[in-house]
Amino acid sequence: MATSLQDRPRFAVLSSLLSAPEEVTALELWDIGEQENAIVGLVDTLLHERVRLTERSRVQLAVLAETWGVWDSVGDRIGECEAADEENPPWWLVRPGRAEMIGGELVREIEQGHVLHGLELVVWLECGQCDDVLVRAYPRGPWGPSFLASLYAVVHPTWRGSAESPSLPETSVFPTAEEALGALNACR
Repeated sequence: MATSLQDRPRFAVLSSLLSAPEEVTALELWDIGEQENAIVGLVDTLLHERVRLTERSRVQLAVLAETWGVWDSVGDRIGECEAADEENPPWWLVRPGRAEMIGGELVREIEQGHVLHGLELVVWLECGQCDDVLVRAYPRGPWGPSFLASLYAVVHPTWRGSAESPSLPETSVFPTAEEALGALNACR
């Protein structure tokens, strides 16, 4: 579980991209315990001020939003933030069309006995170097997928279009988005 103290330095770095008065407002919101509103406000202000984000910053913001439970309300807007010129970003948010394509491949590759079998997978981040993807995994109930991710996984699709064994695709599972991102960083 995230804490305000653990995430404040990350939030401060992202807030520093704003104009000085907006940075102060964002940090004040965070410091009074309004982390969720601070993140939503940060995203709104990034868009309003037309701040150009590197993919590294975009992904850090996405992980922060997921950690604090506001990803569903700001995820699309994080994707709308202008992109900074950047060569070879380490990872990036997977855009909807590509997410469905990779997700479909994972459904074909994952068979009974695989750690992700039976979970609803949402492809979220992709590594530019090793082809790994970070997925959010949700348990399915009789009503459909759960509202909260139960785990995060770094998965290396085989791209063979079918299941091969319960050990493939290679998968590392993590309890938090931050830990999964750390694993995705390891290939760099």
